[in-house]
Amino acid sequence: MFLLGSVTKQFTAFGVVLLKVQGKLKLDDDVRRYLPQFPYADITIRQLLTHTSGVPDYFGLMSRYWDKSTIASNKDMMAMLIKYKPPVLFQPGVRYEYSNTGYALLAMVIEKVSGLPFRQFMEEKVFQPLGMQRTIVYTRRYHPRLVANYALGYVFDDSVKRYVLPDSSQQFRKGLWEDGIVGEDGVNSTTGDLLIWDLALYHNPLIGDSSLTAMFTSGSVDSGVSDYGFGWFIRTFPPYGRIAYHSGGWPGYMAYIERHLDNDKTVIVLRNKFISEPRLPIDAIRAVLYNRPVNSPAGITVPAEILAKYAGTYRLAEHYSVVIALRNGGGLTLQGTNQPAFTLMALTNTTFYFQYWGATLQFIAGPSGEVGKLIVHQRGGQTAEGTREK
Repeated sequence: MFLLGSVTKQFTAFGVVLLKVQGKLKLDDDVRRYLPQFPYADITIRQLLTHTSGVPDYFGLMSRYWDKSTIASNKDMMAMLIKYKPPVLFQPGVRYEYSNTGYALLAMVIEKVSGLPFRQFMEEKVFQPLGMQRTIVYTRRYHPRLVANYALGYVFDDSVKRYVLPDSSQQFRKGLWEDGIVGEDGVNSTTGDLLIWDLALYHNPLIGDSSLTAMFTSGSVDSGVSDYGFGWFIRTFPPYGRIAYHSGGWPGYMAYIERHLDNDKTVIVLRNKFISEPRLPIDAIRAVLYNRPVNSPAGITVPAEILAKYAGTYRLAEHYSVVIALRNGGGLTLQGTNQPAFTLMALTNTTFYFQYWGATLQFIAGPSGEVGKLIVHQRGGQTAEGTREK
């Protein structure tokens, strides 16, 4: 059994939809109908599901104010929102921006509506009815319990040059304060149970076909549609068609699932070793599934004096930046907030492949020759532009 990280979100979304089917809530209800203390007006459950609410990710706020020696819970997160009330990133429904806060709030909505703890609701009302006997909500440090055949997660600690549990790593244990927050994280499962889950999402007796269709429909924003449904990214990847997918990460773990909606194929990857080069060969796996040639990007060596021009911090979204740094021994690394540094593969002197995102990164220099922009070309054809801050 492995921790799933953000793959949890699809299960939280399913729980919300189940309550909707049972007539216990409506997706366009105001969140404050169920959480009166929520300090933001005119935000709906649907907007939390599709990351279109504008509520900022709790991590930045709690990284600044929370006592990291104490494990935080959903109630703690809510208390911080109430106390500091960081401004919304945009008016609800205007655009999409991924926010873990929304799914932590949805777990609280589930608890309020069902009268059950999130863990109990998910296990009794979702996992067990679907036959997922090896799937639980488990916060190992916040609520310890004995779990048979559990895969502990390991990280590579640079200070001792070996794999260790994150709890014993000065490098990683500072991020373990989030362990008690669920809804956006917290589900643990196996590859076998995730296959049961995948099959149940074709014709599900608990919520019905129309609700399943809604889960795999991209959310609406003022400019059109986003690439996110209810707990799933949804994009078209020629020549494979529409694919719903989600990744998850936590110190010691990586998880990935994708469902080929047009072709009835599924990829599930779980691992309990978190390293700087994730090596999840998703593009190669897809090629094998469709009997296509496996074309892995071939890296080149870029002179250090060129790489040095790219080092810096780039803002990709209002509250999300990545740090590009020179790697010991040559090359570049990319590091996002609260994440380890991942190695980039050079394709040309200006473009690099980032396997964890399955994206190509392109550095853009201005008229003076100074690099000021980073363009991220994602698998599905979408792009994101980052501005260099320093």
